Amino acid sequence: NMAEYGVPGLKFNIYQARGWDIDGTHYKGTAYSDVRAMDGETHYEYGIGSSYSVQSGPLKATAIRATYTTHRASENQSDGNLNEFRLVTTIPFNIL
Repeated sequence: NMAEYGVPGLKFNIYQARGWDIDGTHYKGTAYSDVRAMDGETHYEYGIGSSYSVQSGPLKATAIRATYTTHRASENQSDGNLNEFRLVTTIPFNIL
């Protein structure tokens, strides 16, 4: 939160997630048959992002968020590898 540095509404975040020893060999379902090939699989994901929320004026509470995420998976891990950039804008409005 950058408000204490003189920029209210600006925020940064970073995260990391990891998975290991992923075992799908006991899966009994039929919808995701490729899951059965997972035995000892791993994956990791990290992301970094920033957001800004307009503090006043006609666009007050409008938010803009940018996020970059990377996901890496071992060979049989069904999620696969991914690089993703998202830019999301939220503009509130009253219907009535």
